[in-house]
Parts: sequence; C-alpha cells; structure tokens
Amino acid sequence: MGRGIRDTTQSAVSRMRGETAWTVSIGSGMCGQCESAIVSRTRPTRWQRFSSWFNHGGPAPDIVRCVNGHEWGESRSMYRQMISRQGWRGTAMAPIDVMQMVLQARTMQPVPRIYALAAVAGSAIGLVTQRVFRVRWWIPAAAFVAGTWAFFASSALRDRERLVDDLGLRIAPAWAHRRMAARVDTEVRAGRALAYGLDGWTGRAIVNAWGGRPVTSVGLTHGESRFEGPWAQTSITKVWFPGPGMFAELGRDLLNVAEDERPPTGDGETRIRWSRERRDRIAAAPLPPWSSIEVDVDGIPMPAGIARTGTWWTMAIPMPVAEDDTPIFDGEADPEPSWWIVVTARDIDPTTVRLVRLWSLAGYLDDH
Repeated sequence: MGRGIRDTTQSAVSRMRGETAWTVSIGSGMCGQCESAIVSRTRPTRWQRFSSWFNHGGPAPDIVRCVNGHEWGESRSMYRQMISRQGWRGTAMAPIDVMQMVLQARTMQPVPRIYALAAVAGSAIGLVTQRVFRVRWWIPAAAFVAGTWAFFASSALRDRERLVDDLGLRIAPAWAHRRMAARVDTEVRAGRALAYGLDGWTGRAIVNAWGGRPVTSVGLTHGESRFEGPWAQTSITKVWFPGPGMFAELGRDLLNVAEDERPPTGDGETRIRWSRERRDRIAAAPLPPWSSIEVDVDGIPMPAGIARTGTWWTMAIPMPVAEDDTPIFDGEADPEPSWWIVVTARDIDPTTVRLVRLWSLAGYLDDH
C-alpha cells in the first residue's frame, strides 16, 4: 500500500470525513467473481483524487477487496439530503436547474485539464496581442476559456429530443409526460417498439418504463400495488450473452422485488440505513433455483425459465429459442443478441399466464 492510503472496513465507513454532508455507501456488498463478501475498501490518496478530478473530471475509484483476494475499482455512491424546492424556492432555483440539465446533456464532457490548457494557450496568445495590438493579455485568455465552454456546451443540442424531455419535466411535467407517452405509443403502433401485456387482464395496467432511442421496448405494470393483491410486470430486454450470469441477476432482482417491507418514513439517514441493510440482506440470501415451463405467447407455446420465492415468481422467455432447442435458461450461452420477455408477478398462477403483443397503448397511458 502506498503512503497515505488506508483501508477501511464497512463498520468504519461512517467515520469518513464529511459525514455531516455525505453518506457513503459500501457498494454492492459482494464480489462479482465469487459472490463472497467485501472485507475492505482502500481509499485513494488526496493526490490521486486531485489527479483523477483534474484529468478525468471525476473521483478516483476505491479499491475493493473480497475475502478471496479479488480486487476491483468501485466508485463510492454518494447521497445528499436535498432541500425541498417547492413554492417560491422551486421557482427561484429553476434557472439553475435548467442550466445544470443543459450541462448534463452534453455528449462531450470537458475536464478541468482542457480548461487549463485553453487558459494557457489563450494567455500565450494574449501576451503576443498585448505586445502587438495593445490588447490586454487576459482578454484572449478569457475568450479561449469561454469559447471552449461554448464548444462543449453546444454538444447538448445533438440530442435535442432528450434535452426537450428533461427540460419539460422540470418546467412543465404534465406536458412532458403527455409528449413522451404519445411518442412511445406512435412507436408501438408502427411496430418499431415491442410491448407485451397479460391477455385477459381486467384490472389496472399502465406503462411503467420504455427503453431505447428511438424507443424499442416498453414495460407494463398490471395491478394496483406490488405490496398487496395480484400484481405483474412485463418488460422486454435485449441480451447479448444469455447464461448463468443473466439468470443470477434476474434471481437477485426477484428477491429484491419480493421484499415486501415498505421503506420507513423517517429522515434521509434512516432511509439510507434501511436501504443499505435491505441490500446486504438480499445480497446474502441464496438465489432461487430455475426450472422449465411453457408459456403462451401470441398463441404459441414458448419454452421459458421460471424462478420462485414464496408467492412471487419471475419468468424469462427467449425470443426466439436456440436453434438446437437447448433450453437457454439452463446456462447455454447464445453468441447472438436476442430479445427476452421478462415477467415478474405475485399471487398469479404462472401456468395460466398468456402474453400478447400490443399494437397500441390505448388504455395503458391513462396515468400519463
């Protein structure tokens, strides 16, 4: 270990400097290679943190080590208790929020080193212009830095649609939601976006997510609340290498959603502590086993894999199945990318599930 580097265990994380302003999360709590517990986290030195900020614009990662000696870099997750921006305070902060959104939408992100180089180059030219044209040297230097900022800021206009969405959600949320929902419905009607729902469902069903630009997949939620009564969620995901890793992740997601404990209503620290304990408890739980099942998709029986825990289950249906009819969910990796339907539900018999592709989202956008 280099001088100035110190190891901290999970119990010592709360004693880090700046605890009153930041709460630091230990990370995933388990090793991605052997799924063993994390035993130490090595923080970078002040010079390493400054160098990473100056050259890369972000914090240097911590070095995390598991009980078996595997090491990897992991950025610390930071949480900050934000001041409520309602009423006049929200109106007053709107210009700052808009500016931050524009800067975050940039496709080219500058780092401090670029501004330093621009300032040096501008100062050198300024010294020449001051000598020849009697122009103060700092004017070209400031112009170079401002021009560099404007050049990178202009990259935010490359994805105007996303920028308009983000700004609309801040300034006029109702209009932005209607605009995005109409765009998703247009893609589904044109057949460019996949959306699957539960055939014969008579309860509440809404769109909960969509992915891709342009939109290629839509997720739906069926039911009033995942904490009580029948509930189901369908989503479409594109997988490049289906195999044990994919199904381990789906199993972990099932344990996460099946945790029926509602979040506490206390302050930010209480909620963060609850979230951390919940995450560690789920990470330590054994993964549910997978088995074979057939499910009706557009009237065609499709092989699928299913994992269960209590009254909850998650189902993964490949589209299409492997050419040799080998069940992909048993761990056989498909080298080609494929689309999968993932259904997670509670209090519903999986043998009665029938999925149907939607060609319109009419009735699913009532809450948008």
